[in-house]
Amino acid sequence: MNDKDDSGSELLESLKYTTSERLKSAQRKFTTARNTITGEALTHPYEAFFSKKDKEVLRQAASILGQFKNKVEHAKEVRAREEKARNLHLNHCRSQRQKILKEHLPEPASLDEHIETVLFHLALQDFKDSIAPYPGVYFGHGISWVREDLDQGMSEKYPLIKVRHIANACNRESFDWLEENLWPYDTVPDACRVESVLERYRREWRDKVFRRYGDFFLGIRI
Repeated sequence: MNDKDDSGSELLESLKYTTSERLKSAQRKFTTARNTITGEALTHPYEAFFSKKDKEVLRQAASILGQFKNKVEHAKEVRAREEKARNLHLNHCRSQRQKILKEHLPEPASLDEHIETVLFHLALQDFKDSIAPYPGVYFGHGISWVREDLDQGMSEKYPLIKVRHIANACNRESFDWLEENLWPYDTVPDACRVESVLERYRREWRDKVFRRYGDFFLGIRI
């Protein structure tokens, strides 16, 4: 890495620890110092107090102080480009997560798909700590939340609520939770992780959840 690149990196690092107001204040002081050198120290009669070597050092100092604003602007431009590139990367990661999940967690249509969606939602709540990035990540209210919505859906007091909306809500919650917790937010995802979760659901979780909430599923009519 050359000196210019190294200086740019140091500037970007320094910008993390200051504010626009502090930069403006420093810039005013450096500009005043430069003007003092060029407008007073290096003019008659004060220049007579400095040797030829001193005056050359002062000219160099004035030039360096005068470059401060340009260096700050350059660092801001570099940072803006980096932030833009990072935002594009994060948006790409997000869109890829959503694409993968839409392919593997489609909205339910048939009766069996609605039941499977609710089963998967409950299983994900029960076994989330085995796949979450760290234990204790919150996710939903369990069977009580589903029962409450089911009761409302089947009650004459709520004629506009359809029971199938429960499965759709479960699907959205499962989708959102997996998108947030299954992959690092700044890494381009692959389908292997969600495929592994679905395999564990089919192989380990589904029967346990169905036995645990069997009475509930026997009452579902979509």
